[in-house]
Amino acid sequence: MTIHEPMTAFTDLVVALWTWCITYRIARVASCWAQRAWAFSIAMVGVSALTGGLYHALSSAHPLAAPLWSVAMIAAGLSSGSLVVGSARGALPRRWARVATVVVAAEVVVYLIRLPGHAPIEYAVAQYGRAMLALVCLESYAWLALGSRAAPWFLAGFLAALVAAGAQKSGLAPHPGFNQNDLAHLIQLVVMGLFFLGAARLRERDEDSSATEARSEPGGVQRDR
Repeated sequence: MTIHEPMTAFTDLVVALWTWCITYRIARVASCWAQRAWAFSIAMVGVSALTGGLYHALSSAHPLAAPLWSVAMIAAGLSSGSLVVGSARGALPRRWARVATVVVAAEVVVYLIRLPGHAPIEYAVAQYGRAMLALVCLESYAWLALGSRAAPWFLAGFLAALVAAGAQKSGLAPHPGFNQNDLAHLIQLVVMGLFFLGAARLRERDEDSSATEARSEPGGVQRDR
């Protein structure tokens, strides 16, 4: 069997393996739903990368090509929604985080329903762009207003994602056998690593507030830790 885009398939596979390693690490230390949402988001990046890589390995005329691409786009949408939920639970009070979760879930359902009628890649990119915008807003607030230790890593991941998108859009091919998609996949490894560092430090806002109150006696006297 001929592999049509071997390097793209290979770099996609590397992204998938890297993200699943990260998912395992986050799942082991997860103490709140915000971290679990981020773990799911990163796991879905791996699913999208694996199925996308298999798609690139096959001819577009192959009977499995269209189903694989559809799975990749579905996983991408689930990943985008889940990262917003994770960041919302870290930045917003519980009540508003629940509202955000419902809104995001509704948007993801609409995305999945409308996906067959749209050009998949543009539609998924638009969904991802909205998720990144929400991430920047939520994590900027969490950093500046709440002093979140996770937020700088998430924002650094966003900046790295911009670099990856720019590399892919530029058409820059460092080598005939290494195109812009392959370069973007390598940068995506950095993006996922930064998101992992953020997720490992992430705490839910109400959890942090409860911990702070538990360490303080009435009148502001600190308890021994």
